[in-house]
Amino acid sequence: MRALRRTADLSRASCVGAVVLGCAFVTLVTPTPALAADRITVQATVVSDHIHLTGYYWVQKPKTCPATKPRITNTAAIHAWNSPHCEMYKEQSADLEVRALHNGLVVYAGSHTGFGSASPLTGASIDANIYVFQLTGGSSNGCPAGTYTWVVTLIDPYFRPNYNASARGSFRCG
Repeated sequence: MRALRRTADLSRASCVGAVVLGCAFVTLVTPTPALAADRITVQATVVSDHIHLTGYYWVQKPKTCPATKPRITNTAAIHAWNSPHCEMYKEQSADLEVRALHNGLVVYAGSHTGFGSASPLTGASIDANIYVFQLTGGSSNGCPAGTYTWVVTLIDPYFRPNYNASARGSFRCG
């Protein structure tokens, strides 16, 4: 498991507009960079009826793929760049798992496909939501009071060991 480093702590920020959730706090966490691992950064914003998760992720280059689009004169590198194997790196495509936990129990789990930005230099964006009714099994009474933890995990598209990256934070209902 990768060590996590706190990059921003908004837990003391005022809570404006958090109608359904009550006052909430958000923590932004990114993994400490490790050699040759995928990276992710996520920020959570409390909106009246949901948690909006945004951020970016980067899929690390596989050994057999060029880092950037090669010049047309380098035919071997062009062939590798255009191979199906390098496609997910080129487009930064990956699957994301989003979970919310309350008192140690998973109260929401969902997966999203990141379609990428078609540039390994800029990474791909994350845009996901956790709605209150999803935390309560469909009840419209709002989520039970307490602290919840959200976790977004980037699943390495090449299934390389120790390449998955996670970001986590917390929010409060009630």
